[in-house]
Amino acid sequence: MNTYSLEPLEINLAVPNGTYEVTINLKAHSDTVFTLYSQHSNIIDRDVEIKKNSEYTKTFTVNVCNRSINDEEYENVSGINIQIATDGDLTATAAASPVDSSTVNT
Repeated sequence: MNTYSLEPLEINLAVPNGTYEVTINLKAHSDTVFTLYSQHSNIIDRDVEIKKNSEYTKTFTVNVCNRSINDEEYENVSGINIQIATDGDLTATAAASPVDSSTVNT
């Protein structure tokens, strides 16, 4: 896995608890490699090479829910968080649509 020295590009989509189909679009402004994360730690794609002026589109599912341990909330999830780790020049857009699926609140 690549090591990236720059802060990741971050996209936050404010949505309520539920399950969402997320589509992300990237455009490279230089040759680069990137890793795409969702919800801070889930790797969607790792070490993807992309050439200057190329585009990348990925659709994936994300579940948004608050989690708790012993009735104490330890993570207040306020939506969808996407991070793109890269040392290259990228622009990104993302959109989310709710999908009919169960949401687990534990």
